[in-house]
Amino acid sequence: MPTTPQEILEKLTFITQDLLLPSESDEPFTAIIWHDLPPNLDNETVRKALDLSNDTPIASQSLESFLAKFVIIQDWFGDYEIQNAHKFQVLLTELPKLLTQIQVFKIGRIEIEVFILGKFESTWLGLQSRLIQT
Repeated sequence: MPTTPQEILEKLTFITQDLLLPSESDEPFTAIIWHDLPPNLDNETVRKALDLSNDTPIASQSLESFLAKFVIIQDWFGDYEIQNAHKFQVLLTELPKLLTQIQVFKIGRIEIEVFILGKFESTWLGLQSRLIQT
């Protein structure tokens, strides 16, 4: 089990290797660490951390809610889609073992930045990706 933030980042990178977030652009995930954040995150603390304007939309949701549509295997899936769904199932299972207080923040309207953030000890880290929804 990882014991440092760096080891968590390495584990997150390993878990999301070759995993793409399905949307119009199918973007990869990047493991990230955020320093100097308050003990609890909400939309406004994320807005301030990213220096976003007040009119930039931010939505938050649970990890389970966000990943729900990606872990289900559909009848029409080919090998690639089935593999991706299995990788999302691993992510859904493993992330809570590594991090606490996990939240998903979606920022923007069409090009949506996605941050899956959780806490390891007092450090916020997680994954970043992008959704394109027109």
